[in-house]
Amino acid sequence: MLVLLLSTLLVRGVYAFVPSPQISAPQLVTAGYFQLNWTSSVSGAPEFQVQESLGPSLLPWRTIYTGTDRARVMSGKPNGTFYYRIRLLGENVSGWSAPIAVSSRHHPLSRAISFFLVGAMVFLLTLTLILHPRHLSRD
Repeated sequence: MLVLLLSTLLVRGVYAFVPSPQISAPQLVTAGYFQLNWTSSVSGAPEFQVQESLGPSLLPWRTIYTGTDRARVMSGKPNGTFYYRIRLLGENVSGWSAPIAVSSRHHPLSRAISFFLVGAMVFLLTLTLILHPRHLSRD
């Protein structure tokens, strides 16, 4: 009985029988958001577990998604590098995929303020032309 239990645990514990899913994302983001995508060779609607960490081998890995979807939008990340990995759950448990890195580098505040000021000037000029159309008429 003990031999049967140990052999069952060994077979279930070895992940080589089910290939790990593949996860992808942009390597560098500056927009403040990005999408994680993943694929699997397992047919049907397998359940996935996606984790995030601040280092490729640093603990702790934090679970950020568990379910059958094939993508997840991430937003609100501060500047830094984040690592993601994925595995299959359920009957077809797989090992963890190789971690991928996503670097978040926001635009400098000076650039954001300059974009805002240019947009405000364009808005005010447009508003002026709409409210005072007389300088456009040809009398």
